[in-house]
Amino acid sequence: MRVEDVPADQLDRLVETLACVRHDLGKYLTLGVRFAGEEPGEHDLREALRSDLLRTARRPSGDEAAWQVWGRVRPAGLDDDPDVRRIDAGIAALEAADLDVPLEALIAVAAQAAAVSDATRSLHRRACACLPTESDTEGADHG
Repeated sequence: MRVEDVPADQLDRLVETLACVRHDLGKYLTLGVRFAGEEPGEHDLREALRSDLLRTARRPSGDEAAWQVWGRVRPAGLDDDPDVRRIDAGIAALEAADLDVPLEALIAVAAQAAAVSDATRSLHRRACACLPTESDTEGADHG
């Protein structure tokens, strides 16, 4: 199913779930790299990626890697959604990524993380766009 196919009575809950995806995964998957600056050196970028990918969620019970966060927050039933597929593929690539590589390869890993982050935002935005507007609900009240 795609976001646009979710029944109206389930949209509010889905939007809440996708807000968590956007925050817990999308925001923290690129946080360290953003703070590393415009053109970080190889060491700084590697360390930022290690933090972003391996310690995406920091919890009292222990840190969670990006793929663990996605496993925890991934919405059920959206296997046909293009953004979910992009996130699935991106997370798989990030999980397999070698961070002991030269700067150019690290830049590609950072770009992959940014693409996943973008997909989480797109997924959330699309779900929000499916919510009924106030004018949609006004007509229902007066029918």
